[in-house]
Amino acid sequence: MAARESGDSVRITGNPIGYSCIQRTVSGFDIRPQTTDEHAIGAIQASISPIIGDMAIDMDQTTITIIDTRTETLTKQKKVSPLNPGEWAIISRYGNLPFGSANDDDILHPGETFDLLITLPEPLSPEERFTLVIAPAGGVPLRITRTVPVQVTPVTTIND
Repeated sequence: MAARESGDSVRITGNPIGYSCIQRTVSGFDIRPQTTDEHAIGAIQASISPIIGDMAIDMDQTTITIIDTRTETLTKQKKVSPLNPGEWAIISRYGNLPFGSANDDDILHPGETFDLLITLPEPLSPEERFTLVIAPAGGVPLRITRTVPVQVTPVTTIND
Protein backbone atom coordinates (compact mmCIF):
# COMPACT_ATOMS: atom_id res chain seq x y z
CA MET A 1 0.00 0.00 0.00
CA ALA A 2 1.01 3.57 -0.46
CA ALA A 3 3.03 5.28 2.25
CA ARG A 4 0.19 7.76 2.83
CA GLU A 5 -1.89 4.87 4.19
CA SER A 6 0.70 3.68 6.69
CA GLY A 7 0.50 4.49 10.36
CA ASP A 8 3.08 3.60 12.97
CA SER A 9 1.26 0.40 13.80
CA VAL A 10 -1.09 -0.94 11.10
CA ARG A 11 -1.55 -0.86 7.36
CA ILE A 12 -4.41 -1.76 5.10
CA THR A 13 -3.95 -4.78 2.85
CA GLY A 14 -5.94 -4.67 -0.37
CA ASN A 15 -8.94 -2.47 -0.99
CA PRO A 16 -11.90 -2.12 1.36
CA ILE A 17 -15.11 -3.87 0.34
CA GLY A 18 -18.48 -2.18 0.72
CA TYR A 19 -21.70 -4.08 1.34
CA SER A 20 -24.98 -2.54 0.23
CA CYS A 21 -27.21 -1.35 3.04
CA ILE A 22 -29.47 -4.37 3.46
CA GLN A 23 -29.77 -6.98 6.17
CA ARG A 24 -27.27 -9.76 5.45
CA THR A 25 -24.75 -12.13 7.02
CA VAL A 26 -21.01 -11.73 6.42
CA SER A 27 -18.64 -14.37 7.85
CA GLY A 28 -21.17 -15.37 10.49
CA PHE A 29 -22.05 -11.80 11.54
CA ASP A 30 -25.58 -10.56 10.92
CA ILE A 31 -25.67 -6.93 9.79
CA ARG A 32 -28.82 -5.08 10.88
CA PRO A 33 -29.04 -1.62 9.33
CA GLN A 34 -31.60 0.90 10.66
CA THR A 35 -32.69 1.71 7.12
CA THR A 36 -32.25 -0.27 3.92
CA ASP A 37 -30.92 1.10 0.66
CA GLU A 38 -29.50 -1.35 -1.86
CA HIS A 39 -27.90 1.57 -3.74
CA ALA A 40 -25.83 2.77 -0.74
CA ILE A 41 -23.02 1.25 1.35
CA GLY A 42 -24.07 0.08 4.83
CA ALA A 43 -20.97 -1.83 5.95
CA ILE A 44 -17.29 -1.95 5.07
CA GLN A 45 -14.81 -4.80 5.32
CA ALA A 46 -11.14 -3.86 5.58
CA SER A 47 -8.09 -6.08 6.09
CA ILE A 48 -5.28 -4.82 8.31
CA SER A 49 -1.90 -6.12 9.38
CA PRO A 50 0.93 -4.70 11.47
CA ILE A 51 3.69 -2.72 9.85
CA ILE A 52 6.59 -5.13 9.31
CA GLY A 53 8.62 -5.38 12.49
CA ASP A 54 6.02 -3.57 14.59
CA MET A 55 4.91 -4.81 17.96
CA ALA A 56 1.68 -6.75 18.45
CA ILE A 57 -1.49 -4.62 18.55
CA ASP A 58 -4.29 -5.16 21.04
CA MET A 59 -7.43 -4.69 18.98
CA ASP A 60 -9.50 -4.46 22.18
CA GLN A 61 -7.70 -1.14 22.80
CA THR A 62 -8.04 0.04 19.19
CA THR A 63 -10.65 2.60 18.16
CA ILE A 64 -12.32 2.92 14.77
CA THR A 65 -13.89 6.22 13.74
CA ILE A 66 -15.97 6.85 10.63
CA ILE A 67 -15.93 10.35 9.17
CA ASP A 68 -18.33 11.24 6.37
CA THR A 69 -19.76 14.46 4.97
CA ARG A 70 -22.23 14.75 7.87
CA THR A 71 -20.72 13.27 11.00
CA GLU A 72 -17.76 11.77 12.82
CA THR A 73 -18.70 8.59 14.70
CA LEU A 74 -16.63 6.53 17.12
CA THR A 75 -17.73 2.93 16.61
CA LYS A 76 -18.05 0.22 19.25
CA GLN A 77 -16.32 -3.17 19.07
CA LYS A 78 -18.51 -6.26 19.30
CA LYS A 79 -17.38 -9.84 19.55
CA VAL A 80 -20.64 -11.56 18.63
CA SER A 81 -23.42 -11.17 16.09
CA PRO A 82 -25.50 -9.14 15.31
CA LEU A 83 -23.79 -5.90 14.29
CA ASN A 84 -25.94 -2.79 14.52
CA PRO A 85 -25.08 0.56 12.93
CA GLY A 86 -21.85 2.01 14.34
CA GLU A 87 -20.35 -1.30 15.49
CA TRP A 88 -17.37 -3.34 14.28
CA ALA A 89 -15.96 -6.83 14.71
CA ILE A 90 -12.97 -8.95 13.77
CA ILE A 91 -14.53 -11.44 11.35
CA SER A 92 -11.45 -13.46 10.40
CA ARG A 93 -7.83 -13.92 11.37
CA TYR A 94 -5.16 -15.46 9.19
CA GLY A 95 -1.43 -15.51 8.60
CA ASN A 96 1.65 -17.05 10.11
CA LEU A 97 3.03 -16.36 13.56
CA PRO A 98 6.66 -17.19 14.39
CA PHE A 99 5.53 -20.26 16.36
CA GLY A 100 2.31 -21.30 14.62
CA SER A 101 -0.64 -19.95 12.68
CA ALA A 102 -3.13 -17.18 13.41
CA ASN A 103 -5.05 -17.72 16.64
CA ASP A 104 -8.40 -16.63 18.06
CA ASP A 105 -7.23 -13.81 20.35
CA ASP A 106 -7.69 -10.14 19.54
CA ILE A 107 -3.96 -9.42 19.45
CA LEU A 108 -2.78 -8.59 15.92
CA HIS A 109 0.73 -10.04 15.73
CA PRO A 110 3.37 -9.46 13.03
CA GLY A 111 2.55 -11.95 10.26
CA GLU A 112 -1.19 -11.89 10.98
CA THR A 113 -3.98 -10.18 9.07
CA PHE A 114 -7.39 -9.37 10.54
CA ASP A 115 -10.50 -8.75 8.48
CA LEU A 116 -12.65 -6.10 10.14
CA LEU A 117 -16.36 -5.61 9.44
CA ILE A 118 -17.52 -2.09 10.24
CA THR A 119 -21.20 -1.18 10.12
CA LEU A 120 -21.86 2.44 9.26
CA PRO A 121 -24.05 4.67 11.42
CA GLU A 122 -25.71 5.99 8.24
CA PRO A 123 -25.51 4.61 4.68
CA LEU A 124 -22.95 6.13 2.32
CA SER A 125 -24.35 7.23 -1.03
CA PRO A 126 -22.63 6.89 -4.42
CA GLU A 127 -19.79 9.40 -4.86
CA GLU A 128 -19.76 10.22 -1.13
CA ARG A 129 -16.29 10.61 0.38
CA PHE A 130 -15.50 9.06 3.76
CA THR A 131 -12.56 8.28 6.02
CA LEU A 132 -12.01 5.30 8.32
CA VAL A 133 -9.60 6.03 11.15
CA ILE A 134 -8.13 2.93 12.79
CA ALA A 135 -6.24 4.04 15.90
CA PRO A 136 -4.28 1.46 17.91
CA ALA A 137 -3.58 2.52 21.50
CA GLY A 138 -0.25 4.35 21.55
CA GLY A 139 0.14 4.24 17.76
CA VAL A 140 -0.35 6.74 14.98
CA PRO A 141 -3.86 6.34 13.51
CA LEU A 142 -4.26 4.83 10.05
CA ARG A 143 -6.53 7.02 7.91
CA ILE A 144 -8.19 5.35 4.93
CA THR A 145 -9.99 7.87 2.71
CA ARG A 146 -12.14 6.64 -0.15
CA THR A 147 -15.07 7.65 -2.34
CA VAL A 148 -18.06 5.36 -2.81
CA PRO A 149 -18.23 4.28 -6.47
CA VAL A 150 -20.93 5.70 -8.74
CA GLN A 151 -22.66 2.32 -8.83
CA VAL A 152 -23.13 0.31 -5.63
CA THR A 153 -23.69 -3.42 -6.02
CA PRO A 154 -24.38 -5.94 -3.24
CA VAL A 155 -20.59 -6.30 -2.83
CA THR A 156 -18.53 -3.33 -4.07
CA THR A 157 -14.76 -2.87 -4.11
CA ILE A 158 -13.95 0.63 -2.88
CA ASN A 159 -10.70 1.81 -4.42
CA ASP A 160 -9.27 5.24 -5.17
